[in-house]
Amino acid sequence: MLSDDWLQSGFTKKASITLVPTLILLQTWVDLLGLPVGIGIDFEYADDIHFELTYKDWCMFLREQFGSDDITKLLPDLIAYIKKNDWQGLEKSLEQFGIKYNKICFS
Repeated sequence: MLSDDWLQSGFTKKASITLVPTLILLQTWVDLLGLPVGIGIDFEYADDIHFELTYKDWCMFLREQFGSDDITKLLPDLIAYIKKNDWQGLEKSLEQFGIKYNKICFS
């Protein structure tokens, strides 16, 4: 898992954005200099499904899906996308765009 590698490297979760209160969380992982290295998207209601992407791949997804990788400007669109498409739609889009990701299911 990417997050295991990040933890072993001393990286930490810097910021969390709640996409849907108590249900879906977006977490940014940062390196020792505070630079983003990865993203975790946690779907807590769906048998505890988690997606992990490198930051580079996350930005590629945002550009392909929304035409920009500026998360501050895209946040309302990202929230609407996640609410509409759920984790299955996210996975389908990642595969459609050829973006690498890890999917972890805890049930």
